[in-house]
Amino acid sequence: MVVGPGGEVYVAWEFFAADFVTRSLRIRRSTNNGVTFGPTAKVDDVTCVGECFRLQGGFRSGFEFPSLAVDRSGTAANGTVYLAWHDGRNLLVPDFGSFSGFYGYADVLVRRSTNGGITWSAAVRVNTNPEPLENGRGTDQYQPAMAVDKTGTVGVCFYDRRNDPSNFLIDRFCALSKDAGATWKNKRVTERSFPPIHATDAFINTVYMGDYDVLAGDFTRGTTGFIGAFQVINTDEVFTPNPDVKANRIESEDDD
Repeated sequence: MVVGPGGEVYVAWEFFAADFVTRSLRIRRSTNNGVTFGPTAKVDDVTCVGECFRLQGGFRSGFEFPSLAVDRSGTAANGTVYLAWHDGRNLLVPDFGSFSGFYGYADVLVRRSTNGGITWSAAVRVNTNPEPLENGRGTDQYQPAMAVDKTGTVGVCFYDRRNDPSNFLIDRFCALSKDAGATWKNKRVTERSFPPIHATDAFINTVYMGDYDVLAGDFTRGTTGFIGAFQVINTDEVFTPNPDVKANRIESEDDD
């Protein structure tokens, strides 16, 4: 859920059909402080990533965890609504063990609406790594978190496997767009890659690893840029690798 510059309330969610594979992203808007909401609009259909429940390495990422943001900058893009999610449509390879019969290599996609969520632009791929690889396969970019700062710059941060052609080791990347989501520039955040270690607490869920990460901008418009929180697996502890929670700051004027 996000609140627009005029106090309008947006709520987005993912809809799953009975077959679990058929999915779509949907949104509604309220203009009276959430008392009532307008009609449902479909943002996009979704192609599930991995084998529709887990990514390579056995950890959960089968739900798209869409991230919603709205521009409150007062610039020309003021009021633009953005929705980011991960999607497997761009590169599917046969996988007879999956729900869909394919493994969908995850890309981070964004769509935007300039009319209050009624209609949406075409999906734009945020991660800029070339695919497919020489072997015909790819790498996963997944679990995006998104925000907009006071300059109207859109930031998206996500987990990324582009540095490992075997699609196993993970990094954190962030991307910035200065043209309302039309084009993106990517930057690596982590200094070293880490493996997907999960199932460290069998009493909670054996496939959890780093869900629900967020990215925030200064809604008071006092500062530019973004702060994001994410999980890194600390492999310095040889016998019991532990997850650490880290935060990073991304400047909207950062051109490195």
